[in-house]
Amino acid sequence: MCHRDTVLWIALPYMAFVSFVGGHAWRWRHDRFESGIAGRNTNRVGVTLLRVGLASVLCARIGAMFGADPGSDGLPTWVLVVQGFAIPIAMLGVALVFVPELLNGTRRRHITPIDRATFPLLGVAVLSAMFVLSDPLSATRGSRAAETLFMWFRSLFSLHPQAEAMSHAPLVYQARGLVVLAILGLWPYTRLAGLFLQPFLHWCAAGIAALRRSTRELR
Repeated sequence: MCHRDTVLWIALPYMAFVSFVGGHAWRWRHDRFESGIAGRNTNRVGVTLLRVGLASVLCARIGAMFGADPGSDGLPTWVLVVQGFAIPIAMLGVALVFVPELLNGTRRRHITPIDRATFPLLGVAVLSAMFVLSDPLSATRGSRAAETLFMWFRSLFSLHPQAEAMSHAPLVYQARGLVVLAILGLWPYTRLAGLFLQPFLHWCAAGIAALRRSTRELR
C-alpha cells in the first residue's frame, strides 16, 4: 500500500471524523446552532421534512453498510424502498427551506463560502449514489459497494482500516468516498449544522429539567 492510499483512505477519514465532532462542539458553544437552518427563523415544515428525509436515508444506508455481505447482489430491497420515499421528502424540505430565501434574498448574508461548497458536494453525492446503484457489474459480481465502500468505511471503526478496499475500487466509488468525507468534515461549519444534534440536545435539556423538577417536588 502506497503513501497516497494511506493518506486518502486512512488519515483523511479520521481527520474528517475529528472535524465533525470538534466542529459540532465548537458550533454549540458558539451560537447553539441558531445561525443554521435549525435556528428559529426558518421554515419549520421544510426543516422537519429535510430532517426526516435525510435521517431515513442515513439509517437505511447505515443499516445496509453494516449488514452488507460482499457476495450479495446489490442493496437489500428495503433500502431501495426507504430511499425511494425518503429522497423526495428530503428534496421537498430543501425546496421549502432554501428556495424562498434565494428568491427574496432574506438570508443570503448568512450563506458562507463553505455553504456554497457544501451544496454542490451534496449534489455530487446524490449523483455518485445513482452511478453506484446503476453499476451493471454489481448484478453479476456481487455488490461492489459492499466490497469497496462499505468494507472500507466499516473498517475505519476497527483497529485495522482496510485502505486496500478503496485503492483498487473504480474511480466513481473513490470519488463518492472522498465526497462523503468532505461533507462530514465541512458539515459542522455550514447552515446544516445542528439539523439533527440540536433537537436531540434540546430533548436532553428538557428531560434533565423535568428530572430536577421532580426531584425538588419529592423533597
